[in-house]
Amino acid sequence: MLKRYIDRNDFLVNRKISGLEVWYKTRIQRVDAELPLTNDDRIRRMKEAERANIEKDYQLKRKELEEKKVADITTRRIAAGILEVIHGE
Repeated sequence: MLKRYIDRNDFLVNRKISGLEVWYKTRIQRVDAELPLTNDDRIRRMKEAERANIEKDYQLKRKELEEKKVADITTRRIAAGILEVIHGE
């Protein structure tokens, strides 16, 4: 039974990673398409910085998702009654 929850978690994380990859590739393609059309050095630097930020953001979000693949699921009783779990940011 526990394996079912771990497999479900892996499935959900992998789906989020796939969505992240599509988002990343689309943004990189857009910036790469705009770069050759740019003649102004300031705009070129801005686009190169934007590309670097996209790459950094992708790596960070992917790392966060990969860390969520390790599900910490236990089956011991921790409370009697109602337990409300709120995800904090």
